[in-house]
Amino acid sequence: MKYLLLFILTISTLFSQSIILDDKAKVNITPSLLYYLDEYSDFTKQNVLKEEFKKSDSKRLMFGYKYDSTLWAKFSLENHSEETITKIFDYDYPILKEFTLINLDTNKTTSGGFKYNKNYKNTMKQPIKLILQPHSVNHFLLQAKSTDVALMMKVNIWETDSYYTDTNKNQYITFLFLGAIASLLLYNIILFLFTKDINYFYYSLVMLSMLTLKLFLEGFFTFIFPYYEVKQWHLLLLLYLMNLALVMFTIKFLDLKNNMPKIEKVLFVYLLFVTILTILGMFDIVTTEVHRRILLASFYFLVFVGLYAVHKRIAQAKYYVFGWMFLLLFITIEATKQLGFSDFFADYPHLGMVSIFLEALLFSIALAARIRSLQDDKKEALQKLYLLKEKESKEFELEVVNRTKKLNKALEDKSLLLQEVHHRVKNNLQIIISLLRLQIDEIDDTKVQKLLQDSENRVQAISNVHEMLYSNDSLQEINSQEYFQKLVQSIQNSFAIKDIKVFVDSKPFLSMDKAIYCGLIINELVTNAFKYAFDDNTGEIHISLLKIENEYILTMFDNGKGLSSDAKSNLGTILVKTLVKKQLKGSLEVDVSNGTKYIMKFG
Repeated sequence: MKYLLLFILTISTLFSQSIILDDKAKVNITPSLLYYLDEYSDFTKQNVLKEEFKKSDSKRLMFGYKYDSTLWAKFSLENHSEETITKIFDYDYPILKEFTLINLDTNKTTSGGFKYNKNYKNTMKQPIKLILQPHSVNHFLLQAKSTDVALMMKVNIWETDSYYTDTNKNQYITFLFLGAIASLLLYNIILFLFTKDINYFYYSLVMLSMLTLKLFLEGFFTFIFPYYEVKQWHLLLLLYLMNLALVMFTIKFLDLKNNMPKIEKVLFVYLLFVTILTILGMFDIVTTEVHRRILLASFYFLVFVGLYAVHKRIAQAKYYVFGWMFLLLFITIEATKQLGFSDFFADYPHLGMVSIFLEALLFSIALAARIRSLQDDKKEALQKLYLLKEKESKEFELEVVNRTKKLNKALEDKSLLLQEVHHRVKNNLQIIISLLRLQIDEIDDTKVQKLLQDSENRVQAISNVHEMLYSNDSLQEINSQEYFQKLVQSIQNSFAIKDIKVFVDSKPFLSMDKAIYCGLIINELVTNAFKYAFDDNTGEIHISLLKIENEYILTMFDNGKGLSSDAKSNLGTILVKTLVKKQLKGSLEVDVSNGTKYIMKFG
């Protein structure tokens, strides 16, 4: 009994004035704590009480990244009432790896932190129930250690119902925040899938990384995944992804490649640097504090880039700056806490969520404004294109009219020229015909007269073609029916034989070349028929020309006595064969079984 009294007396001298518990729903006892920072975790609960503890006087103890250190705190809770009271001990830092609360009076030890989260249900933190007897003073020793995040301590003593009411409220707010951000995230992802605009992809990554970070800081991950254990490299990778997405979003959203190419190069160099820095941080070559300070500085640099973009009047830059202000507020709040600087907004626990939501909302509006701007630019470009096309169309139409006039004039001149050529050729051929006729009249030799008469008919066949081309509207083709009839009439007149009937059936139109060759062929064959086919100078000659697809078929037959030996070897027959095979590139068939029949095919 003597030793117990001595121990209690010793403990009492080590603690400051007891914290008297009342009916308040919540009491932050951190300012009343005595704490000791064990830099290298050398002490145990048995010997740390011998060290000199300091008075807190702060709403939250913050020491930055002290992975090798252990934070000790001691406090006394006093129940002045006549009844047993139950309170909730709340270590208000849900991402702390582990803490241990030791009741020095009963030597009862209770552990908390996300390492022990599986032992606590339906809460993002690890509440410890304290039962205080009437008129009692309880002495506690608190041990806290962090190996992955900053070392902090904030201790609240809650009235039980109030604690769970507040916990439920915070969970509802967290889920509401999650739903709001998830909606905006889904909105941006859908826009990316439909527009293929890379800005939406990078901003979706920004939102996803920010959402993940905030939910982690709120203890949401350990709440949903109680067996999840935070590792330092998880946070390094998450922060790297967030930084990468922010930088790439800045580059694309502000179009730095065209607007500020030098700053774009600086940011790409920075990304390379921070990649190396993150890898070194994962292997503990670079301290977490250095890594966080550099990232924080980069965020402020991005704000400077946004302000400079506003100065340069870059489209949507003002949305970028306003959105960044809210994002920077969240980053500054969390970074200063983690680095151990200050907890400026301790009285506004949900300010970080509000900042992220407003930032996400503003950037979503900015991206929507970007769509409108692009649509307006597209509409303006289409309008300009329409006007340009209309102008070009009118100019083209005018050009077509002018060129058509010139072409019509040229065609008219060409037609006149060709008509004149055909007229002159026809006149020259008529002169030759006249000369041949003079020769015929001057010569008494009948054989020579016949030869000259044949030559006259041949020249007349060619002359008829040029006469028809000169007389017709078309200078390229002639009516074969009209041409053949005129040619046959001329031959009949030269022989003065009326009882030999010639029938012509020809539908196709012929080009000048084909008309001349066909005319010469018909001239020779009809002339031979008149000379050799009919002994009594009576009979019929039939001439037909057909066109089947791309092939012409010229047929001539008579009902005379058949092809004689004289006719086979004369000049006219030889000329026919030459014209068909060499000039028309065709074939010739001769049938003398019943009169004489010639079938000529050419293309």
